[in-house]
Amino acid sequence: MTLIREPLIDPRTERISAFTASESVAIWQITRINRYHIQTYSITMVDPYLVMGVQSNIKSCFRGPKSKINKKVIKENLTRALELVEGRKGWWGAPKLIVFPEFFIQGLAMDRPIKDWVEMSVTVPGEETDVIAATAKRLGSYISGCVYEYDPNFPKRYWDTSFIIDPRGKIILKYRQHYGGLFCGYSVPNDVLTEFIKLYGKNSLFPVVDTPIGKLGALICFDTNFPEVARCLALNGAEVLIHSTGEPRGWYREYWELAKRSRAYENVAYLVSVNRGNWIDTILPVDESQGRSMVVDYTGRIVAVAETGNESLVRGEINIEALRQRRQNPLWNFIGHLQNGLHAESYKREIWPSDHFAKKAPEDADDYAELQAKIMDLMIKHGVVKKPEGKRKVTPTTVS
Repeated sequence: MTLIREPLIDPRTERISAFTASESVAIWQITRINRYHIQTYSITMVDPYLVMGVQSNIKSCFRGPKSKINKKVIKENLTRALELVEGRKGWWGAPKLIVFPEFFIQGLAMDRPIKDWVEMSVTVPGEETDVIAATAKRLGSYISGCVYEYDPNFPKRYWDTSFIIDPRGKIILKYRQHYGGLFCGYSVPNDVLTEFIKLYGKNSLFPVVDTPIGKLGALICFDTNFPEVARCLALNGAEVLIHSTGEPRGWYREYWELAKRSRAYENVAYLVSVNRGNWIDTILPVDESQGRSMVVDYTGRIVAVAETGNESLVRGEINIEALRQRRQNPLWNFIGHLQNGLHAESYKREIWPSDHFAKKAPEDADDYAELQAKIMDLMIKHGVVKKPEGKRKVTPTTVS
């Protein structure tokens, strides 16, 4: 167990009158004595703890755009990811928080129709999360992962979904990615926003769960490019932002890392970003991942990083008490400076329309690309962006 540090007290008027500790939390009972009365209060302190990011190599359910479906790889990928945890447990001990990357059980294949991915999606909870839950219970750990999910309330769709399982084996949080459907064709809540909120409530859009190791929230891959996602989680109290991602190597690596560090710094929160490793047995290049899974602290400093795109693990310390001390400083807690009303008017102008796919589910990623083209035309029309000179076709994968 990590060395427990005593809380800061005023020795002239306060004394520690009782102390209890569990695996992650220390509770100090403080007696404050002054001229007029004796007051007793409690301080709950979270011990610093270890987080492990699992940057696993991944097989895909589809080897390529025309290959047969291979459901066996789901079990194979999950078994391998859990093996990596077991392999390091003997050296590092059981981490309090374990994070798996995006795609970690199903892989990725571009140019497949949405119906194929619906077939390969899993339910949450389901057989796969039950296996992970058993590991969480045995290790006494919180485990987060990201899967393609099928929800029977929305047939003909699939979702990019993060989950958190607690040490009892219970799913305590489920988050569906807001940004990124343009690339892969999965649905996002805004596609069916009215019905989504009706079924799951507004809190399901940016869920945060309060645990003995801090208040946890999740975001996925492309979400980090939108400050609004992390900020909404922080406004709901998130102290640790869990970011499962699947980033290929590219010119944008430096900028994505800046985005991750910025999201941590501006929200005074830890960010645990776990990328995938290499692809196994697909038509994609093996060594294509940029890797660099990392732990970023609440000042935006990278405290641990996997310096490879191959299979690896990253570990770092999370100190919730230090974070909470920083958030008590009014100068450096930027959330306390936020003037919501000042920005509200600018956000009333809708750019990406809500409920656009409510009546008919998209059939492939091209449906999103078609909508994006219309949005770009509207942005030019309203002066949000200015059309460049010359004629040049720009696609979602154009780099500059």
